[in-house]
Amino acid sequence: MERVPKQTKEKSKLQKIQNEYNLKRNNFNPQKSPNLFMNKLRVRMKCYYNELNKSYSSIME
Repeated sequence: MERVPKQTKEKSKLQKIQNEYNLKRNNFNPQKSPNLFMNKLRVRMKCYYNELNKSYSSIME
């Protein structure tokens, strides 16, 4: 079994990283990404406050 020098292994790893980076570098989408968590939270909170308001209104009648 032939030993590969450590420096060659590191160069190979670095080359793989650079190749992957070069592939992804030009893949840029300038649109704002949707914040799904905040959108879902907003809907849940709106439902919660609507229900809270209904229950408060029914108590006050």
